[in-house]
Amino acid sequence: MNFCLKEKNSFIPDLEYGERGSELSCFIPDGISWTQINYGQGEGQVLINGCEWGFYYNDNDSIGVTLHDGVVPLEESLHFINTVKEKIFGNHSADVSILLVGIDDGVNTENIKLFLDANSRGVL
Repeated sequence: MNFCLKEKNSFIPDLEYGERGSELSCFIPDGISWTQINYGQGEGQVLINGCEWGFYYNDNDSIGVTLHDGVVPLEESLHFINTVKEKIFGNHSADVSILLVGIDDGVNTENIKLFLDANSRGVL
């Protein structure tokens, strides 16, 4: 399952990465127990409650949050994604859409752009 956090003007804030071994703390909401399992070039994976979550940049105009492994109730995953959005975007979070994106071998960002273009014209 892949969520896409897309700000209406493609704004992505400068994130303050954590210390070595916890660089991805800039994505993780306060109060959540987590362990970083991989990090590189501003992206990576963490374990939260036995589930593997990944954080990625999609063409430098949105942030992807992917549930790679595990099962999370829908309400809990939506709460998590909303708190991640608030952590990343802060005061800009009201301008950020949360999209659920189907993936195969990666995110088809062209589909995201088509959806956002159609939605901004009131087609959907």
